[in-house]
Amino acid sequence: MKKRMKTLISMGLTFVMALSIIGCGQEQQVNTSETKQSEVASTTATESVVEVDPYEAAEMPETVTVFAYKNGKIGEEMVDYNDVASFKLMEELTGTHIEWEIYGGSEVDQKMQLMLASENYTDVMVGAWKKLGATQAYEDGVIVNLMDYAEYMPNFMKYLEENPIVAGDIIEDGRILYFPCLRGDPECSIFYGPVIRTDWLDKLGLDAPTDPDSLYEVLKAFKTKDPNGNGEADEIPMSGVGSKNLTYVMPMFDTSREFYIVDGQVKYGPMDKNYDDALAYLAKLYAEDLIDEEYIMQDRTALVGKITNNSVGFAFEYQPTAVTNTMADKDPSFKFEGIPNFVNSKGEKVSDNISYITKVMTSYCGAISTDCENIEGTVKWLDSFFSEEGMAIMNFGEEGVHYTMEGDEYVYTDYMYNNPDFNQDRMFKREIGTISPFFPGAQLWGAYSNTLNAAGIAACETWADVDVSMICPALTFTAEENETVANVMNQVKTYVDEKIDKIIMGQESVEVMDEVREAIKKMGIEDVLEIYQVAYERYNSIDLAK
Repeated sequence: MKKRMKTLISMGLTFVMALSIIGCGQEQQVNTSETKQSEVASTTATESVVEVDPYEAAEMPETVTVFAYKNGKIGEEMVDYNDVASFKLMEELTGTHIEWEIYGGSEVDQKMQLMLASENYTDVMVGAWKKLGATQAYEDGVIVNLMDYAEYMPNFMKYLEENPIVAGDIIEDGRILYFPCLRGDPECSIFYGPVIRTDWLDKLGLDAPTDPDSLYEVLKAFKTKDPNGNGEADEIPMSGVGSKNLTYVMPMFDTSREFYIVDGQVKYGPMDKNYDDALAYLAKLYAEDLIDEEYIMQDRTALVGKITNNSVGFAFEYQPTAVTNTMADKDPSFKFEGIPNFVNSKGEKVSDNISYITKVMTSYCGAISTDCENIEGTVKWLDSFFSEEGMAIMNFGEEGVHYTMEGDEYVYTDYMYNNPDFNQDRMFKREIGTISPFFPGAQLWGAYSNTLNAAGIAACETWADVDVSMICPALTFTAEENETVANVMNQVKTYVDEKIDKIIMGQESVEVMDEVREAIKKMGIEDVLEIYQVAYERYNSIDLAK
């Protein structure tokens, strides 16, 4: 591609020089008409220079240095991401070789902070730029504003125009400061929801619950009718990981654990009387031993252990591929399946799970540093990951090797599914760039779904039928706004979370919420709501055409 680009530019310059020479020769003629022709030729030559497409003229760098997180792709047989087939193919497409600086675990945050402090940056720095403070980094001269180079990223700008949620999420004060890592299709964002033992439902002759009353009846039956069939009352009807997990029931009561939207207005759940109803419901479940008494201190490993030990009947959990794969040989009758999101007072399936509308994977966004010597070319290179060809490579690999086309469908080959050297999970991680994503680009459902089993796919598709209008998006605040929000919410969240658990476990009455509302008003929650409202309106007003 680079060779072809250089040839086109060279041809264009040769053509301009030829016109200039002809013009010079004609200027030496006395004939007036020839002089005019000379002026026309000179004008044409000048116009040819002006009309050179900057995008076509920009050359992608031969080498680019990239700081990034080291994830599960890198196995013992691999050195860095250049060993991932998708990145090899992108190097062939662009002519750009990546020199990686990759770090795993907590080390990546430490190394990023050290690099920022050293003022010696890689060309591209992949990290959690919202948390790191992209605006401050730009103002400090660390990273560039990509809006200044919009002509070199037509694919990405087109993507933003077609996906205003992404634009609203990443544009700060009219600036784009990083290329995001995205869940490109809606189903890729909907991987978490209500999951239940449908084999227990079948055994007891019950339908899947849809609202607070039917959920209560199902949990009661799980507790009293021995659905696991061991003759003991050892079933845990509902379990979870902390109170946040349990409070996914709140949309049924027309409220949310934290901030949410009603008719364009930002609200805060604990300020609502509906919130009291939801807490009273959870307290009732806990009092009747329908909620796992260990929920408050439990991590996900413990929860999954109880699920696969035939103990837990219902939870808000990730799509059940891993769990059902684990149980496939152990208990063929085991069914742990996603059910529709619960309905609110209007009968609408609703959720306040922000991941449902979150396309940007905030930890893996790529900013271009001011140390980069070829910013235009590097912008063009990163933009190629959002091109049709780039997205196909990063999601599916190479046609004829990793996939074949069946109509408009990408179908992975036997090389991916039944490789003699690596199992299926390892093959997808080592070959396909958007499996275990960590780098700017967009993961597509056609790729992600191939890592799931039938139960996992069915769960994601079931949860996708949902009204998400109440979900407050990830908002961007000014430095001053952010300081206020952080100072107030650190106090408010600590206080409210403590009260939530005490109410659920029956240590305090739900009536204490009147005191809670007065207390958080004094802490400044109303100031925070005003800031959220302004930020939400700003989020909705972004116009890429300006």
